[in-house]
Amino acid sequence: MALERHFTLPSETGILIYPNRTAKSGKFDCKIVTLNTLLDYRIEENKEHSFELAILAECINEMLDRSLAFGIYKALHCAIDKDSEKKRREEAKLAEIVAAEGKFQVFEAEIRYFSLEATTEGAAEKIEKTDEQKKKEEEKRDEERKKALAEPRKSIVVDRVVYQAFAHFDQNQCG
Repeated sequence: MALERHFTLPSETGILIYPNRTAKSGKFDCKIVTLNTLLDYRIEENKEHSFELAILAECINEMLDRSLAFGIYKALHCAIDKDSEKKRREEAKLAEIVAAEGKFQVFEAEIRYFSLEATTEGAAEKIEKTDEQKKKEEEKRDEERKKALAEPRKSIVVDRVVYQAFAHFDQNQCG
């Protein structure tokens, strides 16, 4: 409560370091500084930062490095191995082939049905109409797919801990 009266506190949680009121006659101000800024300790530029604060920043950085590296190691260790991944892909291909064969059999049954009705003139027109309807439906599906691809996509993070760990070690910030 006393800190809130004297300083503007950030809305996000974090480590709060504030000066003693007796130092510099209490003319300090709190400011938000990143961990990288604290690790870049230069006496000329940051006269207000002390050596103890730089040591604290290094300790916090080492703790973060260790914790996040362990998170990455754990994620890689728990990842699916290559053999099970190959089996899963082969099963998916087999499922696609079976589904395609099922569609082919249904198509053959439709051909037999329509060939029986082909003796009348109206049956030929029905086949043409169904072909036209199928083409229109395919065009509608294609348009819907194009619209879905054109819409901006929202990125989804499956495992936030692993994402944050990789972001921490991404020094170039290239993603």
